[in-house]
Amino acid sequence: MISSRSTKSSKRALINPFDVQKKLNEISCPACGDAKFQVTRVEGNPDEEHFEAACRRCGLKMRVVVIPRVVIEGIEAMEPPEERQVLEAKCPHCGGVGARFQFRCHLETGVDYDVVTCRHCRRPYRKEILPGR
Repeated sequence: MISSRSTKSSKRALINPFDVQKKLNEISCPACGDAKFQVTRVEGNPDEEHFEAACRRCGLKMRVVVIPRVVIEGIEAMEPPEERQVLEAKCPHCGGVGARFQFRCHLETGVDYDVVTCRHCRRPYRKEILPGR
Protein backbone atom coordinates (compact mmCIF):
# COMPACT_ATOMS: atom_id res chain seq x y z
CA MET A 1 0.00 0.00 0.00
CA ILE A 2 1.12 3.55 -0.54
CA SER A 3 2.88 4.93 2.51
CA SER A 4 1.06 7.49 4.58
CA ARG A 5 1.88 9.98 7.27
CA SER A 6 -0.21 10.84 10.28
CA THR A 7 -1.20 14.31 11.33
CA LYS A 8 -2.14 15.46 14.79
CA SER A 9 -5.16 17.37 13.48
CA SER A 10 -6.70 14.28 11.89
CA LYS A 11 -7.04 10.67 12.96
CA ARG A 12 -6.91 9.60 9.31
CA ALA A 13 -3.49 9.16 7.71
CA LEU A 14 -2.82 11.43 4.74
CA ILE A 15 -1.29 10.06 1.56
CA ASN A 16 1.66 11.99 0.21
CA PRO A 17 1.06 13.21 -3.40
CA PHE A 18 4.66 12.25 -4.22
CA ASP A 19 3.85 8.60 -3.39
CA VAL A 20 0.96 8.68 -5.87
CA GLN A 21 3.18 10.38 -8.46
CA LYS A 22 5.90 7.76 -8.01
CA LYS A 23 3.45 4.87 -8.58
CA LEU A 24 1.94 6.57 -11.66
CA ASN A 25 5.41 7.17 -13.09
CA GLU A 26 6.28 3.50 -12.59
CA ILE A 27 3.36 2.39 -14.78
CA SER A 28 3.54 5.33 -17.25
CA CYS A 29 0.80 7.28 -19.01
CA PRO A 30 -1.84 5.09 -20.70
CA ALA A 31 -2.12 7.60 -23.57
CA CYS A 32 1.47 8.42 -24.53
CA GLY A 33 3.62 6.03 -22.49
CA ASP A 34 5.62 8.80 -20.83
CA ALA A 35 6.37 8.58 -17.11
CA LYS A 36 6.10 12.17 -15.95
CA PHE A 37 2.99 13.02 -13.95
CA GLN A 38 2.16 16.06 -11.90
CA VAL A 39 -0.08 15.23 -8.92
CA THR A 40 -1.99 17.59 -6.63
CA ARG A 41 -4.42 16.93 -3.79
CA VAL A 42 -8.07 17.90 -4.45
CA GLU A 43 -11.27 17.81 -2.44
CA GLY A 44 -13.50 14.76 -2.70
CA ASN A 45 -15.30 12.20 -0.57
CA PRO A 46 -14.04 12.79 2.99
CA ASP A 47 -13.58 9.03 3.51
CA GLU A 48 -11.09 8.78 0.63
CA GLU A 49 -8.01 10.65 -0.59
CA HIS A 50 -8.45 12.42 -3.95
CA PHE A 51 -5.75 13.68 -6.29
CA GLU A 52 -5.69 15.27 -9.74
CA ALA A 53 -2.94 13.86 -11.97
CA ALA A 54 -1.84 15.20 -15.35
CA CYS A 55 0.69 13.79 -17.78
CA ARG A 56 3.34 16.44 -18.41
CA ARG A 57 3.87 15.22 -21.99
CA CYS A 58 0.39 14.75 -23.49
CA GLY A 59 -1.78 16.51 -20.88
CA LEU A 60 -4.02 13.52 -20.09
CA LYS A 61 -5.86 14.26 -16.85
CA MET A 62 -7.20 11.80 -14.35
CA ARG A 63 -8.73 11.72 -10.90
CA VAL A 64 -6.90 9.39 -8.53
CA VAL A 65 -8.86 7.94 -5.62
CA VAL A 66 -7.07 6.24 -2.73
CA ILE A 67 -9.62 4.00 -1.04
CA PRO A 68 -9.28 3.41 2.73
CA ARG A 69 -7.44 0.24 3.77
CA VAL A 70 -10.48 -1.14 5.64
CA VAL A 71 -12.53 -1.02 2.40
CA ILE A 72 -9.73 -2.75 0.49
CA GLU A 73 -9.57 -5.50 3.11
CA GLY A 74 -13.32 -6.03 2.61
CA ILE A 75 -12.83 -6.33 -1.16
CA GLU A 76 -9.95 -8.78 -0.68
CA ALA A 77 -12.18 -10.97 1.51
CA MET A 78 -15.15 -10.91 -0.91
CA GLU A 79 -16.81 -14.01 -2.16
CA PRO A 80 -17.27 -15.04 -4.92
CA PRO A 81 -13.77 -14.47 -6.31
CA GLU A 82 -15.20 -12.90 -9.50
CA GLU A 83 -15.99 -9.81 -7.44
CA ARG A 84 -12.30 -9.31 -6.75
CA GLN A 85 -10.96 -10.19 -10.20
CA VAL A 86 -8.48 -7.31 -10.34
CA LEU A 87 -6.74 -8.69 -7.25
CA GLU A 88 -6.44 -12.12 -8.85
CA ALA A 89 -5.22 -10.94 -12.23
CA LYS A 90 -2.06 -12.29 -13.85
CA CYS A 91 0.93 -9.94 -13.54
CA PRO A 92 2.14 -8.69 -16.94
CA HIS A 93 5.73 -8.62 -15.63
CA CYS A 94 6.27 -12.00 -13.93
CA GLY A 95 3.06 -13.94 -14.65
CA GLY A 96 2.28 -14.40 -10.95
CA VAL A 97 -1.34 -14.35 -9.82
CA GLY A 98 -2.36 -12.04 -7.00
CA ALA A 99 -2.12 -8.30 -6.46
CA ARG A 100 -2.47 -5.66 -3.78
CA PHE A 101 -4.73 -2.69 -4.58
CA GLN A 102 -3.06 0.75 -4.57
CA PHE A 103 -5.58 3.23 -6.00
CA ARG A 104 -8.17 3.82 -8.73
CA CYS A 105 -7.76 6.23 -11.66
CA HIS A 106 -10.67 7.88 -13.48
CA LEU A 107 -9.36 9.19 -16.81
CA GLU A 108 -10.92 12.20 -18.53
CA THR A 109 -11.52 9.89 -21.52
CA GLY A 110 -14.02 7.91 -19.45
CA VAL A 111 -11.82 4.83 -18.98
CA ASP A 112 -11.10 3.72 -15.41
CA TYR A 113 -8.34 1.49 -14.15
CA ASP A 114 -6.91 0.26 -10.88
CA VAL A 115 -3.23 0.51 -10.03
CA VAL A 116 -2.17 -2.68 -8.28
CA THR A 117 1.14 -4.15 -7.14
CA CYS A 118 2.03 -7.77 -7.86
CA ARG A 119 2.35 -9.82 -4.68
CA HIS A 120 5.21 -11.80 -6.28
CA CYS A 121 7.56 -9.37 -8.06
CA ARG A 122 6.25 -6.24 -6.25
CA ARG A 123 6.02 -4.25 -9.49
CA PRO A 124 3.00 -1.98 -10.02
CA TYR A 125 0.77 -2.23 -13.09
CA ARG A 126 -2.60 -0.97 -14.24
CA LYS A 127 -5.66 -3.14 -14.69
CA GLU A 128 -8.52 -1.66 -16.71
CA ILE A 129 -11.90 -1.80 -15.04
CA LEU A 130 -14.45 -3.49 -17.24
CA PRO A 131 -17.82 -1.73 -17.72
CA GLY A 132 -20.43 -2.87 -15.21
CA ARG A 133 -17.90 -3.48 -12.41
